Amino acid sequence: MLWSNQIKPAGLVLSIILLVVDTGSNAAFARDSDSVDSATNPAQFVIVGAGQLPEYEGADEMMTVPFVVSRFSLFGREFEIDGLQFRYDLVEDSVWRAGPALSLTIPRGDDADSAAVARLPEVDLAVELGAYAGFRTPFTAAKEGTLSGYVFARRDVTGAHDAWLVTADLEYFFAAARALRFGFAVNATFVSSEYAETYYSISDADSLVSGLPVFQAGSGLKDVGAEAYSVLSFNERSGIFLRATYNRLLNDFADSPVVALEGDENQWFYGVGYFRRF
Repeated sequence: MLWSNQIKPAGLVLSIILLVVDTGSNAAFARDSDSVDSATNPAQFVIVGAGQLPEYEGADEMMTVPFVVSRFSLFGREFEIDGLQFRYDLVEDSVWRAGPALSLTIPRGDDADSAAVARLPEVDLAVELGAYAGFRTPFTAAKEGTLSGYVFARRDVTGAHDAWLVTADLEYFFAAARALRFGFAVNATFVSSEYAETYYSISDADSLVSGLPVFQAGSGLKDVGAEAYSVLSFNERSGIFLRATYNRLLNDFADSPVVALEGDENQWFYGVGYFRRF
């Protein structure tokens, strides 16, 4: 899972929320047969739908959002909208992928459902630039499945949190039948101390304003997650997409008063969408 949960805008109106489907799953959506042929022949598609997710990372309140996921060819290379991330394959062959990437972390502001969290300092929109590298390959003898894995490193360039983040993801996607396909993935995200300080620490001044106890969060493993999704095809070009994702906040990120007192270390997403190949 490569998505960020800093979702609820503060002074920012989003008409589209972009949610994650890993590249491995993208490769297998709506091909002309059940087999997964060479990854150099990508399917171009769009998924639009609606889902429920926490209003910000660590929140226990859910909100409903629209979502769009897409992949298409740009100057002869794959361009992917992958959650709140954008990736472009500069290095691309039958197995390996690498290139530049961009990720967004949405602001957390005074519109948070938790009154205490709403009184904490607002966090601006973060634009994180970096790069990714990974692989995607047929995994079974009959080539009806793909195994993919990626490492994505990026750093905030807007001054919102000035942190490094590194996400690792492993996914398996396969065709159970011509009209029914499934995907399963696991992932983990590491962050630097600046990220922990911005979103999870409570200073003396923050404590006085919010009523939350003072807390100092440090760098490390922020979360681990798992996801399951499926595509039920009506025909070769369209179908229904279903997805459920679970993230577990760990270490200081789970112990922070933002989560332990005002939120939930268990983070979920549920979504349903319409898939269309083009």
